[in-house]
Amino acid sequence: MSAHRQPITLEADTLRFNPAPPVGSDTLTSTPPEAGAEPKEEPVDQPAYVKSVTGQVVYNVPENLRKSRTQGIQLVISDTKTDLELRQVIDDPGVRKGDFVRVAPRLRATLTGRAFQIDTVGPTVRSLEPGEVTQWRWQITPKEGGEQDLYLELFRLPSDSAAEPASVKSYHKRFPST
Repeated sequence: MSAHRQPITLEADTLRFNPAPPVGSDTLTSTPPEAGAEPKEEPVDQPAYVKSVTGQVVYNVPENLRKSRTQGIQLVISDTKTDLELRQVIDDPGVRKGDFVRVAPRLRATLTGRAFQIDTVGPTVRSLEPGEVTQWRWQITPKEGGEQDLYLELFRLPSDSAAEPASVKSYHKRFPST
């Protein structure tokens, strides 16, 4: 794994590499589905992946990171709950960010950053039950000061264990750490 990674977005079977955002910004660029539109289902002719629908994801972004001070990050996702409902589930401090994503019954979420001690609370692979909320948690501690990068990645897991996971979203945040 290289020391420098660029966020990626999966769009219509092509990968687009997003340039690193300026300090203090993130790469949330998705647009919501049309108002009143039914969730789009993927074609059934994708045998390696179970059908997926559009869902909502919300996560918190810590505001003041300090070296050797631990803070929590949460990611919550649902196929039916609204952005507002999911924002209320998050109890760790920080700005809440929301997005629309393709969800599936099995998902994996990872949080990485070379300048952080990252402790995952619970399994990285979770089930998403219809109508329910699924949640991931991490405890992060900056190991050094200066600008540091964190990457939050979400994957749909295939129904066929021989197939590769599909990248749903990658989020990048550059933090100043004191």
